[in-house]
Amino acid sequence: MRKHKKYMIAFCCIISNMLCVAQTSNTGEFTVLPNTQLSIVEGFTNATNATFMNDGELYVYDGITNNGMFDYMNEGLIRLQGNQRQVVEGSEPLYVYNLSVLNTSGENDAVSLQSMVHVKNQLNLTEGIVNTLNDNGELVLQSGASSVNTSNSSYVDGFVTKVGNTAYAYPIGNNEFYRFAALSAPSSATARYAVRYTNENPLLTYPEGARIGNIEIVNDQEYWLLENKQADEEITITLSWDELTTTPQSLVTNPEELRIARWNTEQGAWEELINNTVNSVDKTISASTNLINGIQVYTLAKAKTDIILPNTDNSVVWNAVSPDGDGKNDFLRIHEVNEFKNNTLDIYNRWGAKLYSAINYNNVDNVFRGIADGETELLPSGTYFYVLRYDVDKNGTTQRLEKAGYLYLSTD
Repeated sequence: MRKHKKYMIAFCCIISNMLCVAQTSNTGEFTVLPNTQLSIVEGFTNATNATFMNDGELYVYDGITNNGMFDYMNEGLIRLQGNQRQVVEGSEPLYVYNLSVLNTSGENDAVSLQSMVHVKNQLNLTEGIVNTLNDNGELVLQSGASSVNTSNSSYVDGFVTKVGNTAYAYPIGNNEFYRFAALSAPSSATARYAVRYTNENPLLTYPEGARIGNIEIVNDQEYWLLENKQADEEITITLSWDELTTTPQSLVTNPEELRIARWNTEQGAWEELINNTVNSVDKTISASTNLINGIQVYTLAKAKTDIILPNTDNSVVWNAVSPDGDGKNDFLRIHEVNEFKNNTLDIYNRWGAKLYSAINYNNVDNVFRGIADGETELLPSGTYFYVLRYDVDKNGTTQRLEKAGYLYLSTD
């Protein structure tokens, strides 16, 4: 077995250019070599213009103040470990390869990040809550990085930022509840999304009474904040539900009725995302969303079952319209629309203004080609919303069903 060198630095000592007086301070250049263990018992300060490189295993039992360069060359591990609150602060960011947290203090900010910390490979949350709610605190996971060992006693309280074009499940929580959110892989290698979970009533700020489409009940105990720091992009978001936090109870009585809802800032209302997929085994729900630049608010909601179409229906809507005369997507196409009796189609802009209305839409001569009713010019490129209604015969009675969604109109 390979033997590891191990150093313990606590009080007054000099190792290379590292000076330890009560607190441990590096004022020059210090490197932890591979296969080397170094433990720091007292608070560690990396001074201005100092360089600390860790390619070994660094055990820190107190806080870290970094005002210089704190980095690695190949790989290394930093373990924040102890039974008291630990603070990571300073004017400069920390760059680490692997970061492990094993703090048994039980504090809701067992590890308080008050500066920026970048993790290249793995965040291991064995025990302890990492808090990033300080104005200067930020935890950034680089492309390909992963998070492991999350639980109700080990998560990140506050925003976690993920960089790169890999899918990622954010290790977030609040008030002793781990409640992750996941995003599918974005298209850009420089994509930068930050997500936070809040175990508070969203309806105090975003009233439940304002709803668009099929939403009947909105979660009154939790919500997720998603900050997009790049250009607009369509992506799939996955949220989880838990009977202890996803309330009222009627939300999860029939999980197949769950939907992801987003707060529409322009209209001041909750709107249902499209293409919701419920996984009752894993207690997750996924849906498509268009991430615009800035912060968006998401929560869980219940759909009105009397107007929600089953997943087995034939109402597939091609939601891309590019009326350029090339014979492809020149109009909004609805699969087998002729089977939908007494159908009506309404199209709205993002502010809720109705632009187009059709009775007995037929994919032939009664179609939407990107032009509003009463107009002759094409509408601007962008996202629009449709509501398709029609009758079905079920158990000897006729029911009016409804399907809402979005479409992308490209007229450039």
